[in-house]
Amino acid sequence: MLPVDAIQEVGGRLTMTWRQWFARADQTIEAQRRVGTTADRPLPRDCYPGMQYFDTTLGYPIWARAVVPAGVTWV
Repeated sequence: MLPVDAIQEVGGRLTMTWRQWFARADQTIEAQRRVGTTADRPLPRDCYPGMQYFDTTLGYPIWARAVVPAGVTWV
């Protein structure tokens, strides 16, 4: 869903709402490009719940179910 407020502040900068929206959209797009082996799975700092990763060792996509500093639970 798109934000309803103005896209630019005075001076031409994006509003915080729109910056956050674009950041989330960028994360979503980036997640669709994540592909690699089981050994190369992203670290917890690079993950968020629901993030998809295509594991070429397994041959199918997996998703981050839980992300904590100690690791990621993949399903």
